Amino acid sequence: NKKNKYKNVKFEFADATNLPFADNSFDVSCVSFALHDMLSDIRERALKEMVRITKPKGLIIIVEYALPKNKISRFLVYHFVKLYEGKYYSEFMKSNLNVLLKKLGIEIEREFSVLFGTGRILKGINEGRDVKVRETTTLEILLEKGKEAIKTYLPNVSGDNYGFEEM
Repeated sequence: NKKNKYKNVKFEFADATNLPFADNSFDVSCVSFALHDMLSDIRERALKEMVRITKPKGLIIIVEYALPKNKISRFLVYHFVKLYEGKYYSEFMKSNLNVLLKKLGIEIEREFSVLFGTGRILKGINEGRDVKVRETTTLEILLEKGKEAIKTYLPNVSGDNYGFEEM
């Protein structure tokens, strides 16, 4: 157990779709290799929360998978990563993250290709638009999607009803 040597840094464990911070709390927010593991609804909600807690004109940093430009490398990387990543990876890779970010008020200022094109770092600016955030938690979204989604997100919960009573 290492002690935190930075007095102004604190690590929190929280639901990415319902962060326990006030609006415009941070100059910078970031997410790293997590968006590809989320249902598209949860991904959008998590990004909306990042916009909500980041000050207008603040930085939003996203580190995520990408595919190389070379067709053969692209094919090989996609199919290799798909072997060990969850089932949402394919949908994520086919989606247009940049369009979603723009819709949510994140203006991409710069994009860096890393790891030989298999990853990317997006440096975005919070445009300060008022993005409506639904009061829906990850659990509510999963319940709406059904037991299959719950199984994927909560794989260690045993039993047929995953700890939830039938509704």
